[in-house]
Amino acid sequence: MVEGGALPDNQYDTLQRLASWGLAINPETRRVKGAAGCKAYYDSMVEKRDDLAYDIDGCVFKVNDFRAQK
Repeated sequence: MVEGGALPDNQYDTLQRLASWGLAINPETRRVKGAAGCKAYYDSMVEKRDDLAYDIDGCVFKVNDFRAQK
């Protein structure tokens, strides 16, 4: 338990909670649905890749539900 209750049970909401506590998370973090959502996100990152303030060598996609990750 942490102040204000338990952490969320999914990746995205946990990252948002960490950000609300002042921890840095990547501003390009998105929650997408399905293969089409992953492809659209990937395509958007390819377009903005050269304009980012940091180098990237790809994208990481994670299952949002922690139970399903296990």
